[in-house]
Amino acid sequence: VWIVLFATIYQQIENYVLTPRVSRATMDIHPAVALGAVFVGLSIWGPIGALIGIPIAAAVIAAGAEGAFALEFSFLVGDVTIVRDGKPSGAGLGGKLVDGDTVITGAGGLAVLSYGDGSEIRVMEKSRVRIGSVTVRDSGSVSVISGAINARFQKLARGSERKVVTPTTVCSVRGTDFLVGVS
Repeated sequence: VWIVLFATIYQQIENYVLTPRVSRATMDIHPAVALGAVFVGLSIWGPIGALIGIPIAAAVIAAGAEGAFALEFSFLVGDVTIVRDGKPSGAGLGGKLVDGDTVITGAGGLAVLSYGDGSEIRVMEKSRVRIGSVTVRDSGSVSVISGAINARFQKLARGSERKVVTPTTVCSVRGTDFLVGVS
């Protein structure tokens, strides 16, 4: 009787306390979401659903977070040009940026680039900045080729990072405000 009681208590602690915490640490999802995913998976697909519920929930959350790396113009003043695939064009408010784009500001120009999570990159006048990496999709990096930027990053999820690259330095940040200049 004591063995059955101990095994039942142990099983409950493992299922409702330990497993959600381990899942959160390894998949970066909230314990309540992990527990809910187990229940939903169990109710739809039975025991197999309970096993695959957490990975499915993590995949859905990750798919929704993909837009956090997308950049768009949220403020423009003066001469601001975007170069995409080697072709220059005028920047427009709300315009989306993709990996490989270059933003160029002229004298008196200022561009504020906003991420979906509220982080911002202010491209100051007489600057040239390349967005992302041509080889790494949704890298979240910004390369300052010349000029200056003021970056303000929100706190990122565990395992996420944003990089500001210059010809001589790489800054990898998780949530802060800083100025980078290249001459």
